[in-house]
Amino acid sequence: MSVLILGASGATGKLLLSFLVLQNIKVKIILRKGAFLEDDFIKHENVEIIRTNVYDLSKEDISLILSDVKSVFSCLVNFSLEYSSFKTIALSENTYFSIAW
Repeated sequence: MSVLILGASGATGKLLLSFLVLQNIKVKIILRKGAFLEDDFIKHENVEIIRTNVYDLSKEDISLILSDVKSVFSCLVNFSLEYSSFKTIALSENTYFSIAW
């Protein structure tokens, strides 16, 4: 099992990623194209990087990514303080994946 971090390239996301890696926890991160992350994380054996924009993921993509994930941490930031869009995907009868940006 692993955990998923959204926003791992930001200040809070990097702190969380560092903490989890030090705890020897397997971590998946969704890293948007063009985002920077230190080589120590990129090359770490417990870090799996998925390079895409989280807002472009389909229901099938999300289900596949979450198939072995126990917890999801969102460190996404919206500096405008207003959401320009909201996306919710029903993964199953009782499981939903929602993102506001």
